[in-house]
Amino acid sequence: MPAGNYQVSALISSADASYAFVTAPQVEVRSNNTIVVLDARKTNPVGATVPDPTSAVLAEMTLQRDAAQGPNFSDSFTSFGPTQLYVSGTPPVTVGQQYFVSHFRLGDAAGGLDRYLYDLEFEYIGGIPANVWPVLGRADLATIGAAYHSSSPGRGELEGRMAVAPWQSGVGLALSRLAAPLTRTEFVFTPADARWLQMVVVDEQEF
Repeated sequence: MPAGNYQVSALISSADASYAFVTAPQVEVRSNNTIVVLDARKTNPVGATVPDPTSAVLAEMTLQRDAAQGPNFSDSFTSFGPTQLYVSGTPPVTVGQQYFVSHFRLGDAAGGLDRYLYDLEFEYIGGIPANVWPVLGRADLATIGAAYHSSSPGRGELEGRMAVAPWQSGVGLALSRLAAPLTRTEFVFTPADARWLQMVVVDEQEF
């Protein structure tokens, strides 16, 4: 292996269906006997607290590493339903850049999306702090009174949001089903440098 700075990362799962991104973002290799230890026991929970009772419908975490020169790379993990997620805390990198992004779609306490939902995205640039579980108040959120129309009661539609920051190398979009007509309250949070894109498929049979 050539001398230089490397990132060493792993996604580690446990018997209780929890998942941890364990990473050493900047390992300096100068000889052939470099040892790297990745310990999932030292990771921190990833999540968010919001004003209403919620349960996760979707959760995603992405680790992106930009080299000082050359291409970047990213790894993502997506879970559906309540899942325990964890990530290593790291100091800021000094070579290139590191980004950690967590994304959540939260429904009501039972995971339902008919009354309200939360679409949340958080980004951590440079280093990953020990606390990656922000607490949001109502004033932190954009509130949307959403109405999905249909002349045929119970028509299946698909809907989802993704947030995009200018430095992101890639994004994904997972759609949730709804039965139109439907009105609900949607709460949205995103970092200042990102923009949301919402997609609605008005007839799931045509998608």
